Amino acid sequence: MRVGLIGNTELTSKGLELLIDQGHEVDYVFGLEQRSLKNKVNASDLKAYCLEQNIEFIEGGRRFAYISQRDVDLVIALGDSRLIPVDTFRSKVIGNHGAPLPDVKGGASLVWARIINYGFWGVSLMVLDEELDSGEILGVTKFEYSKDMNMEDFVSLCDDETIKLLDQYLNNTISRPHQQNEATVITVKKHTDSELVEKIAKFAMEAKCSIYLPPRTPEDSIIKDSWSEEFKQKFMIANDHPYPEYKYE
Repeated sequence: MRVGLIGNTELTSKGLELLIDQGHEVDYVFGLEQRSLKNKVNASDLKAYCLEQNIEFIEGGRRFAYISQRDVDLVIALGDSRLIPVDTFRSKVIGNHGAPLPDVKGGASLVWARIINYGFWGVSLMVLDEELDSGEILGVTKFEYSKDMNMEDFVSLCDDETIKLLDQYLNNTISRPHQQNEATVITVKKHTDSELVEKIAKFAMEAKCSIYLPPRTPEDSIIKDSWSEEFKQKFMIANDHPYPEYKYE
């Protein structure tokens, strides 16, 4: 199968290795411009590896029109947070989501996972649609983790679980059948107090209703004096390398 790959993170790198190991022909890797790598969480510079494997590496910024008409069988977006104009692509585009769909949608999923810190989480694979996290769900896997695990190891765990899911999809061995996505019941606004978001998210998960969690910016990594000590400890674990590290108010 001829595949196009979009992304520039450690997850993208693991996905690229999987595709090569399985004998797929990777037509291109569409990554970030070099100057943007330093601002990307968990970035991986894939340029040299692509050169070694004779794969075209395209530093694209938002130049999706350049790749949308490429003649490939499948496009896979891994670890890429850009909104991809899938309606312009000739081929099917699939991507990962760092939370279990359709229960948890939105951005910064892995940070919210550790702020909630239940000790279990999930990752998903989906068909990308014009709206965020709204496409057909191809597979979901759920797993346990240690509540004391550092953030770097947690991100690596989630990446590995995502690659296992992609492997199953490529080999048509996903046990859970495809399903349509569902409308979001609770939507949390950007910059909502993180301790309040934790309470809302726990309520949604216990009530089994879907929730949209907002993206985060460096200003959302500031510890507030008003928070409980227990929450501060969880917040420090969640807002640590490779994400923007926590700061004090």
